[in-house]
Amino acid sequence: MTQLSLPFSQSATVFAFPGNHRIGQARHAAAKFIEIEQRYGRKRADAYWRRIATDYTRMLTEAGVSEPEASHQLSRFKDAVNDAIAGEARSASR
Repeated sequence: MTQLSLPFSQSATVFAFPGNHRIGQARHAAAKFIEIEQRYGRKRADAYWRRIATDYTRMLTEAGVSEPEASHQLSRFKDAVNDAIAGEARSASR
């Protein structure tokens, strides 16, 4: 994350890898979630997601991202994972 100083009174924050743009990672997490859910049930799949969410948030905070921003990025990543799960469901139904 980079703070930009602009020649006027506004500033901007650039987040290099926003959660919703981590498409490959989201697809991988979605596929793994579906596999675990089908094999072992929803409870274990939810435990997998909690681990992914904890690891993702830890990675961001260790890199210096604030807790609120890390939470926001996790939400964006979760949306990307849910989109990938929906895409898998659409593909499977064809």
